[in-house]
Amino acid sequence: TRWLKADITKPGDWYDYSNTNKKWANAVTVTNPSTYKSANPGTPINDNDIKGFWVYLPRYAYEVMRRDVVDKVVQAQNFDIKFEKATDPKKIPAQCTLSNGSTHVDYRTECNISRTYGNATGTTWATHPAFTWGSEELNGLWMGKFEMTGSPTAPTILPNTQTISQNGLSVSSFFAIIKTIAAEDLELSNYESIGAQNSHNLEKYKSHMITNREWGVAAYLNASEHGVGYLNNSSANGSNNYGGNSDFWDNTNQSTTGNYYGIYDMSGVDWEYVMGNINDTNSYAGFSTIPPYPYRDNYTVDYSIVSEYYYCTWVMCAGHALHETAGWNSDYAGPLVQNGPWLVRGGNSNIDTSAGVFAWRYDNGKNYNRYGSRAILTPVR
Repeated sequence: TRWLKADITKPGDWYDYSNTNKKWANAVTVTNPSTYKSANPGTPINDNDIKGFWVYLPRYAYEVMRRDVVDKVVQAQNFDIKFEKATDPKKIPAQCTLSNGSTHVDYRTECNISRTYGNATGTTWATHPAFTWGSEELNGLWMGKFEMTGSPTAPTILPNTQTISQNGLSVSSFFAIIKTIAAEDLELSNYESIGAQNSHNLEKYKSHMITNREWGVAAYLNASEHGVGYLNNSSANGSNNYGGNSDFWDNTNQSTTGNYYGIYDMSGVDWEYVMGNINDTNSYAGFSTIPPYPYRDNYTVDYSIVSEYYYCTWVMCAGHALHETAGWNSDYAGPLVQNGPWLVRGGNSNIDTSAGVFAWRYDNGKNYNRYGSRAILTPVR
């Protein structure tokens, strides 16, 4: 094993989000949590006990480069980020209001808005929307370090293991499987069910299928000095292999930090379904009733308008890595199709040269091989 129980009284020993160390906090869910709860710091964690690997994304604000789709497209670059707490004033970026009514201007340099971090409103800064869950303000969230593995009735999040996507699962199946990982989420009691609840032995966290804004919150931290930077677009040799001998310890080019503390394979291995939907359209996803916001992101699109990103206002798309990162690193983008209302991210790096952390397109939600997904943990309130 290479994992040890952390000493939580010494946070700097097990996480450090500085631009030099890029040591994002990691945790594991295990088959026998009571054994490790009573163990001393430094106790090795047996690989065979681990059911899931998780990476913490702490609350942050970022400087908005493109607030709305009418603003000028910006070239790929790192996001400026400031870490926050849920008790800090939530930052909301000001609108660009030019006296001549001009649009298609550079939001940061041509809108006469303060770029100084600090004030809750009236600047170019925004608290990332993924840290607001309904009426709750979160200090952070835990994201699956790897794509989903295991089986529908025994889901895991493990490296060097065949992903669950090899079986071909629809959006509703991923949604139902992932919600069984942690404590029961009463808000989801009327939605798709499969297997027993709390398969990872968690009491204080509930689980849900990743939304598109949660993909965005990891992608933006990746594309900053606290991650590997916006050029992290390597899409070869993912940490979940299919008969090869790749090892995620040696495959750090697939990590959001460039070391083994980050999230793996966001730049490709499978296309990954996220809970992002156009026009409340079920298509082939299999839901009896589509779960509501905040469990999915909702996009209203008029297909008679050609533009891929025209619908992206700040309210609808903020932090989602759509219009804000349009065209970055030549990552796959679109097209929008009327029979493809579900969003997928990342790309299949075995066949897509344009796979990457900013890559996105829409699909019909059906059960395809090599389409995966991710799990998210948030505290039970």
